[in-house]
Amino acid sequence: MCSVLLFKKTETLALYNKLLWTFSSLTFLPHGSKLEGQPKEQPLWLSTDFENPNQAEVVACVEGTQLLDFKDFKRCLDIFNGHDDDAVKDARKRWKAYKKAGHALTYWKQNEKGRWEKQDI
Repeated sequence: MCSVLLFKKTETLALYNKLLWTFSSLTFLPHGSKLEGQPKEQPLWLSTDFENPNQAEVVACVEGTQLLDFKDFKRCLDIFNGHDDDAVKDARKRWKAYKKAGHALTYWKQNEKGRWEKQDI
């Protein structure tokens, strides 16, 4: 399954691009961006543009990016830092906008052991 990771800043995209190439040979995650090209060959596409060049089913919005019309995707993930009060405040605004747009929403949070748990809201 292909995915798109959507960033606000090109600097953050470049940082993640580099990290995904160099973090560990044991955890390599194949990916690309406009820098590498060939989007149809990339299972994970990093971008600052609202696009789906690899026909991804999932888009992950980070850095507070918001995508209200994600009809080209089966699923949209809104990833934010739950320990950052401003990030949480902004995420709540996006949640309300997603809900108003009629999307089915679920909220997951990491517990003390680092496992993800679905939250009742």
